[in-house]
Parts: sequence; C-alpha cells; structure tokens
Amino acid sequence: MAELTGRRLVFFPRATAPALYDEMLTTLTRHGCTPEAVVDPPGPDVAGALVLTGSAVALAPRTAPPPGTVWRPLTGTPLAWRTSTAWPTGSGGPAVRLFAEAAHEALTEHGGLLPQPPNPPLFPRPAMEFPL
Repeated sequence: MAELTGRRLVFFPRATAPALYDEMLTTLTRHGCTPEAVVDPPGPDVAGALVLTGSAVALAPRTAPPPGTVWRPLTGTPLAWRTSTAWPTGSGGPAVRLFAEAAHEALTEHGGLLPQPPNPPLFPRPAMEFPL
C-alpha cells in the first residue's frame, strides 16, 4: 500500500458510508500510504475515466477489469470491507435463518467475499471480508 503514496485515489463518496471511508483512509495511513488526493467522483463513469486517463488509482474489489484497465491485488495486509447482519435477540426465526443463509451464499459464492472466524458470542454467522 505504501507504493500508492503520492497518487490520487478514487473512493466512493464519503456520504455513502462515512465510517468505511474513514476506516479505509486510516488503514492506508497505517500501512504507509499518503495519497496526493482522494477523489470522490459523482459516479462510476467518472471514476473509470480518471483511471483510464492515468490520473488516479481506484481501490476496487476483484472483478473483471473494464477494457483499458488492469486489476492488481494489494500485497501484504490488504484492505477489507466487513459485512455483517444483525437482528434482535429472540427474532431468529425461519425467515431470518433463510435470509442469513442466502446472504452468506451470495456473498461468498457469488460476491468474492472471504469468510472470517466469527466473533462469538455476538454474531451467529461469520463476519465477511471483501479483499480489495
């Protein structure tokens, strides 16, 4: 991540998920990255244009890269987006169980998320991380 120092980074708009945005910046700093700037484009087309012109680097999940771009994994300790679900104690009926199972399957088998050890006793399902 330190090799990203001095580059402009494309992020999602902070207002979308302020805690995640701040956590990502903190993690980058902790791993030696001081970006030249953080750009919050108004949409994916602008983000893609910034990357295609070579004026910025986007931190994105591993997907098929758009034409003209290259996806490279972060080495060392990668950033991770944690995803979880929650419901009130005692409300874990059949609908909640089915939802949790469907979400787990969709995120791991189709979304590229990696299961992480659970944080007992708080979460009945494993936390999920999305490698960038």
